[in-house]
Amino acid sequence: MTPFGPVGLLCDELRLRVPGLETVLRCDEGRVSSYLKVARPGIEPRVIVWDRRRGVYQWKTGPDAGGQLGADVDQAAVAVAVALGLSIL
Repeated sequence: MTPFGPVGLLCDELRLRVPGLETVLRCDEGRVSSYLKVARPGIEPRVIVWDRRRGVYQWKTGPDAGGQLGADVDQAAVAVAVALGLSIL
């Protein structure tokens, strides 16, 4: 497990499998949680978080805010790529 928890794992997966995607991993120290900002040219950056209660990745911001991306890293990576119009390796 990374120091950033499940969000760190998703960041690693996206960096490996989604060319053209910009990722920024941050820790919100006030809430003791991590979040991942993803972006690509021409699209407003979006934030992804890990919902501990539900055990899923979800969009925190953007047009799909509150939408679930899946419970495992692979499923979430595919959902992010599709939502941003990018191919996945």
